[in-house]
Amino acid sequence: QLFVFEYAGTEAYTDNNFAIYFSSIHRLLHVDHPDFEHGHVVGDLTYIKPTASFKGFEPSSEIILPVVFEYWSVQESDKMPRFFVVDSRDDSTAVIPNTDTEDLHDFVIPYTSSMKTEGDNNVPMTAENRYTRNKKLSEGFETDTSTRIIPTPFRVDISETAQSFGIVGVSLINADLLGKLQSGAEELVSTITMKTASDRDHVLILTIGTLPDDIAGTESYTMEITAEGTTITASHEEGLFYGVMSFLGLLDTSSSRSTMPVKEMTIYDKPRFDYRGHQIDSARNFRTKESVMQTIDAMALYKLNNLHFGLSNDEGWRLEIPGMEELTTVGSRRCFD
Repeated sequence: QLFVFEYAGTEAYTDNNFAIYFSSIHRLLHVDHPDFEHGHVVGDLTYIKPTASFKGFEPSSEIILPVVFEYWSVQESDKMPRFFVVDSRDDSTAVIPNTDTEDLHDFVIPYTSSMKTEGDNNVPMTAENRYTRNKKLSEGFETDTSTRIIPTPFRVDISETAQSFGIVGVSLINADLLGKLQSGAEELVSTITMKTASDRDHVLILTIGTLPDDIAGTESYTMEITAEGTTITASHEEGLFYGVMSFLGLLDTSSSRSTMPVKEMTIYDKPRFDYRGHQIDSARNFRTKESVMQTIDAMALYKLNNLHFGLSNDEGWRLEIPGMEELTTVGSRRCFD
């Protein structure tokens, strides 16, 4: 891999009293440049700094560093943002501007290959080959739209006489049965369908009832989809919520058609695992509030029910506690300020 560092100064920079720190999920093994060396601090924190032979930066110049990491990197998200420079004379710091972002393409060149070795036969998905594989979707309604639901439902019944129909928008009936989950469900319905409520909406009728013995549980549900409307039944509000998420998963919101195609079916669903989690490690690599909220929305759509939110670790403390202000004023600074 290559690190390209651009110096934007208008005067020559001749000091070598600095180091560039960054987080990496892969251990840095070698920097193939005589003027730079590397070191591991702790956890995923690594640095690159100039050696005594470093002559400095010329005005508006760049330095290309070939680097070797442990194992292979096959996607842009292997790289973490917010590289920062430390001046060793006074330990002052500055984040490299184009890495201070949630958009990795601001500082990571798009990968052109995902091959791990020369003999790797894995075929990465691209817009072109994905279109070829899914070409049948543009030739009318899908034959089984239930395959759009993630995770795959426990059981799906589709009769031979089932009809396909188009949906313009979605309205929830008896949404108060969702309890504390109501506002989140309504917001996701509005966001996913990108439409305001109207008389043409397909109705989702929520009901509390008894479920078949083979799927009975707090998070389980049944969903009967017909052209006239959809009924979601569960024994608890959690099951109703996951039923709504499954219905949203059926909708192809990227379709260029004026309506979103759905097929009549009955779904019986229950979770295969009680604990379905996702981790956000804000201690090691800070995330904005907007990024965290988007992640939680995505978790809901995929029926993940536990967020492991890493707020404290040796790289930084992110949880503000009244009366213990130094935890964040000092502990969030990576020990350089």
